[in-house]
Amino acid sequence: MILPPGTIAAIECYLAASPAPWLLSSHLSQIFPRLTDRHIRAAAEASPNIISGQRGYCHASRATPDEISHCADWIQHQGTLMLQRSQRIRARARDLADQSPACRQAGH
Repeated sequence: MILPPGTIAAIECYLAASPAPWLLSSHLSQIFPRLTDRHIRAAAEASPNIISGQRGYCHASRATPDEISHCADWIQHQGTLMLQRSQRIRARARDLADQSPACRQAGH
């Protein structure tokens, strides 16, 4: 997703200065009305300064080492799950390629 220019910096600055260290996406959407949840998620994915978790989004400078570690561990876990899924999809594609066209059409 292409973010409007300055989006990442604006969110980083807001999170760094906010009275509350963790903010929900809904709060950020109110502050930045042109941004959707997807925009905010994309900004977090693009920035090493924005971490996310069950409590929302936080500037890394305001997070505890445990919160940062938990965020990194969760992202790594999700990445592992995505890689495993891609391997299953590729294996299924190979299986389908090995089947006869009549068998594929029957959905087997």
